[in-house]
Amino acid sequence: MKQLYFIITILSLLLFGCLEDPEMNTGLQNALKPEFEKFSGDDITKTATTILAKATIKKENGSPVTERGFQYWEEKSSSTRKVTDEEKEGKGTYSLTISQLTDGETYMICPYAINGVGTSYGDTIKVNTNPGTGRVKTSVIDDESVDATSVDVKGIIAEKGEGDYEDYGFRLFNAEKDTTFNKERGVELRDDSVLVYTIKGLEPNTEYFVEAYVKNKFGTFSSDGKVKFTTKDGLPKLGSISIKGEAAYDYVDLRAQLISEGDSAVKEFGFCWGTDIKTPGRPNIEEDSTVQALSLGDDNFFEARIENLKAATNYYVIAYATNAFGTRYSNDTIRVVTKRDLPTIFLNDPSTYVIDTGVVTIGGELQSEGKTPVTKLAIYYSSTSAPGPKNYEGKKEFTTADLDEDKKFNISIEGIKGGKNYYLRAYATNESGDTPSNEVKFTTPSIFGNDLATFPGTGRVEFATFCANNQIYVLGGSSGTGYVKDLYGYSPSENKWAALASYKESAYGVSVCTQDDNVYAVAGITSARWYTELYTYSSNTWTQFASLESDKKMECIFPTSFVYKDSIILIGGESLGESNLAVRDTIYRYDMINQEWAGCGNFPVPIKAGVSITSGDSVFVGLGNKPEDGPDERGLWINTSGNWSNWTRLAETPPEMKNVCSGVLFKDCLYYIDNGGVIWRFNLTTKDWSKMSSFPKKLTNTPVDYRIFLLNDTIYIFLINYYSSYLKTYDPLWDVPQK
Repeated sequence: MKQLYFIITILSLLLFGCLEDPEMNTGLQNALKPEFEKFSGDDITKTATTILAKATIKKENGSPVTERGFQYWEEKSSSTRKVTDEEKEGKGTYSLTISQLTDGETYMICPYAINGVGTSYGDTIKVNTNPGTGRVKTSVIDDESVDATSVDVKGIIAEKGEGDYEDYGFRLFNAEKDTTFNKERGVELRDDSVLVYTIKGLEPNTEYFVEAYVKNKFGTFSSDGKVKFTTKDGLPKLGSISIKGEAAYDYVDLRAQLISEGDSAVKEFGFCWGTDIKTPGRPNIEEDSTVQALSLGDDNFFEARIENLKAATNYYVIAYATNAFGTRYSNDTIRVVTKRDLPTIFLNDPSTYVIDTGVVTIGGELQSEGKTPVTKLAIYYSSTSAPGPKNYEGKKEFTTADLDEDKKFNISIEGIKGGKNYYLRAYATNESGDTPSNEVKFTTPSIFGNDLATFPGTGRVEFATFCANNQIYVLGGSSGTGYVKDLYGYSPSENKWAALASYKESAYGVSVCTQDDNVYAVAGITSARWYTELYTYSSNTWTQFASLESDKKMECIFPTSFVYKDSIILIGGESLGESNLAVRDTIYRYDMINQEWAGCGNFPVPIKAGVSITSGDSVFVGLGNKPEDGPDERGLWINTSGNWSNWTRLAETPPEMKNVCSGVLFKDCLYYIDNGGVIWRFNLTTKDWSKMSSFPKKLTNTPVDYRIFLLNDTIYIFLINYYSSYLKTYDPLWDVPQK
């Protein structure tokens, strides 16, 4: 029982002790830091050096706010500063100005507040202070704002910056010096935004650059870029010059217009004249005769008479006007020809002639018909000077109907040979007689081009050639010590030869024909056997596609072949006869669809190394090697039916023509070259032969081989022997038949 009382007594003492503890502040025990409303850029007002920030403390959270303000720092710095509200505490909205900032700088700002619990921060935002300087734009200078010695300039202040303008103006730059024109020198500021000034004392006809600028307490700001202008030359401006009426025997009346005096009053105006037109800058008032006009008439026209002129003489007249800046001449110089009984005719400078594709177009003027009408006009040309009716290589007659309203003419002459100097004179005839023009000289383009790339392979003759894939190809042949099998291609676009895939074996007497870019090789021999295989060439690879039929005894060398529709036609060639090689006249057709051979009769004559040229349904075959003995039966035949036993003879072979194994069709003419280097032309319209130029290069070591090719409308000629070679272009439009 005593123990029970003891426990009760202890518990009572403990309870009494708790009730006697000191009182505690339960409100502070539950308080929090202050709380802000959203702080954003909408709460900011800024200048170049200040930021006015506004923040709102939404809740004190159980403890009074004893300090509030803003904390800020430069974005690139870790050093913080603050501004404190010295006037008021507690919650609510407050605004403070942050001063002494740097213009154009980026600052980080956040509001802060302190209560009994601690410091609270609002949102941190980025604020850029305004640039203190502004932006000024220099206006483009139009033509009316500039003359020989001055310019009106203008600048627009697009952004004013902050604060008053301490200075403003323009900077002028040229190659010699830089000059500043500011408000003290009279630069005008209009409406607080436009700068205006007239810069004087400039040099005529000189390039300058100008820019506007403005200065305030923050610094100097200039334009977005310099504006370029060039002062005028200040000279007068003249219109066209003309003859008043027509020239007399010893005088002429002239008329011209003074459009503008320039930037200074005109002191003198009139005309100057002389007989020299070829020297640049002639006529002029320093070296030639002058006559002054006395006054200006309506619309500023002035007139004057040039006297004491020689009859039948070409004079060149130009108008002039002089002021303080110098002398200006009219843009045009006119030719004046004094009157005479005979006609007067003139040829233009040859630099104005159109010389193209074998035709020369000559310009000139019938300046005067003389006392009576002109009855005859002609142009004479020769490779020697003084061409005329008794000394000419060619002439072109025309009539007054070929003249335009100004009595000028343009006459085209064909049949002039390329690569030569020609002299020209025009003649005009009336009842008083005939008279020549001035003499001119011009040079025609070359017939043959420059040397092209040298053939890099082994020297050879009696090889096969073809054109495909925009290249010229040379295959096989005889090197003098044996037969070769290599293939070379020439690319005109690169002017380069390249070694390509060789033939299967050495190749001699092979005939190659093409259709588009399809290539077929037929016949020939190797060093040891007759070729019976036919090959096609594609992607730099030779592939067999057919064979000759031995029972038809088709093996041969130097046949001529061509592709006609879906067939390969093989004509002539040389084959092994009873005792030796014999030239034959056989014709065989290979059907590439059914892959079979068939005989097609005979060619009109035996033919070796002949030439086949196709054009649509027409096939031209002939020429080749002259017989070693017996009559020369060579000729040129055409077939248009596809019936290979039916040929029409176009022409016999010219007696002078040597062996021919290549030819081309160009502009309705067939062109061949023989192994003497002579080019022959057969005109399909007139059906006649012409002996043209000879290849300009020669090789003395025989045998030699000439070949002619047509590729992309350009003709090439190839000359080769065992030691050397030449390749040139040939322009038949500038070649003429030999007499």
